[in-house]
Amino acid sequence: MSKSILVVGATGNYGQFVVRALSKDGFDVRVFTRKREKAIKFFGEAFPIFEGDIENDASLRAALDGCYGVHFNMRGWWKHNSHDRLEHRGAANVARLAREAGVERMTYLSCIHAREEYTFLPHLKAKLDAEKAIRASGLGYAVFACCFFMEGCHHLEKGDVIRVPVLRRPFHYVAAEDYAAMVAKAFQAPEAPNRRFDVYGPEAIDAHELTERFIRIVRPGTRIISLPLWVSILYHHLIGHKNRQYGTRVVRMYKKYGEPGDPSQADTSLGRPTTTFQQWCEAQRPSAG
Repeated sequence: MSKSILVVGATGNYGQFVVRALSKDGFDVRVFTRKREKAIKFFGEAFPIFEGDIENDASLRAALDGCYGVHFNMRGWWKHNSHDRLEHRGAANVARLAREAGVERMTYLSCIHAREEYTFLPHLKAKLDAEKAIRASGLGYAVFACCFFMEGCHHLEKGDVIRVPVLRRPFHYVAAEDYAAMVAKAFQAPEAPNRRFDVYGPEAIDAHELTERFIRIVRPGTRIISLPLWVSILYHHLIGHKNRQYGTRVVRMYKKYGEPGDPSQADTSLGRPTTTFQQWCEAQRPSAG
């Protein structure tokens, strides 16, 4: 009988990839979501759907019953002041209830910058606190501290003109499919890794070059307006977009500190990500569907 794994945050940007990777590798996947109709939109009737909330113990207990593992993939929002509630306390609650239910393993999507020295940013503090709660739960665990995802390009401004801050720093962007394959492999290890894995993509790309290449291949005809970072901060302040205001604050930190971490442990244990940004972009072409 296949082992069951519950994916919390299954309809999120990267949870979808984890669902499919786990299923591909033979696990019985359960989807946990606040909105059943959204899960059906993404997955149809392919997986059992458990509707509930991470703050509702009863709904979580029902979803976790009989599970071997659980994957947690949630994101808070600056405008809702929800980083700690969703990413920290949500993960802690899932870990507690999973332990009570006899679940053996838990995996978690963190961030390469979730480190003590960067906890002046609320979302990074919430992620680091979530990691601590998972380790303290007694569950076998694997934490994935990923660099930026290539899929983040899809969240650039819409329309024929986009405004982007100049960020002349290289980062190892990772494809969500590669990350998801690593999560599935962690559940297949004879023993839980009980490690925090720094996850890098296969190549370092200048952030501005990445945007230009994505636009050229995936959104041809779109014009890029490059802004100094301080102008971008002012622009988002003037238009009142709270999440983008926070985003530019985060970008300023990334520009200052660069890319921490060491991916060698993840590469050795779970396999090095192989998808290049060029390959990923080609797959996103409108003509590629």
